[in-house]
Amino acid sequence: MKAIFIFISCLPFLVNAQDCNLKDVKDPLNQDIRLSTGFKKMGGGNDRFMVSAEVDKRELDFFFVLEGSNLCFDDYARVQAIFEGGKQKAIYRSGGSANCQGYFHIIFKNQANQPTNLKNLVSKKIISLKFTTKDRSEKVVNLVPDDQENLMKMLSCIYNASAELLNDTWKPKQ
Repeated sequence: MKAIFIFISCLPFLVNAQDCNLKDVKDPLNQDIRLSTGFKKMGGGNDRFMVSAEVDKRELDFFFVLEGSNLCFDDYARVQAIFEGGKQKAIYRSGGSANCQGYFHIIFKNQANQPTNLKNLVSKKIISLKFTTKDRSEKVVNLVPDDQENLMKMLSCIYNASAELLNDTWKPKQ
């Protein structure tokens, strides 16, 4: 009876552990390990988008694709994440190349002491994203509660995996 009670009490932790399905993708240039969540569709109507998160030993890359849009992003494009409660916000600049297909990258350097902006992005629920384009027009994407939870889990999963990739596993021959 005690064993059943312990199993049931640990079940929420086991369920969260299974949500983190990362794909091991080899970097085509240097054959290093690169972990990816793959693309996940979120939103509905005019707020549809896909998001993917990838990490290697050098960087964390959060890739947003605004579906059905011809928004142009350049080096000066920004996205403002509005967190749960609506009072706390963070602004991230575009880390990808200039494009007019609605592709937006948020890139962080993978390092031992991660910046607070990254910690907030992965640990707090995002209720909306406001993209500012090359011509300074804005596109607001509101997230439904299920997407808020899924996005937070996906980003925190990549964040947790990033620490493991920093460990140097190379050992000299003896």
